[in-house]
Amino acid sequence: MHYGLRIKTGFYETTLYDLSMLEGGILLAPYDNEANPIIKILPEDLNCITLTKKKHSEIEIKTRSLLFWGTFIEDTDLRAIYQELKKHVEAKVIYEEE
Repeated sequence: MHYGLRIKTGFYETTLYDLSMLEGGILLAPYDNEANPIIKILPEDLNCITLTKKKHSEIEIKTRSLLFWGTFIEDTDLRAIYQELKKHVEAKVIYEEE
């Protein structure tokens, strides 16, 4: 599973990341490897993932100490992503439609 995300990295700044699975956790790899770090969210740090279907599908990833918020860069089937996350991630996964 690989999905393109635009993650909020500043007040008016977003960065393109690739979302993939990492042994029960999540890996966020930036498209520009030199400018931004790879983010590994381990299963023990992951609290909750919320997928929200709006005009632009959104994701919110809560860890013990950080919150990542972003939008999918392509039109995606959030229900399929939800099912895939539920299979691979031990943390709570929520799907919402607005």
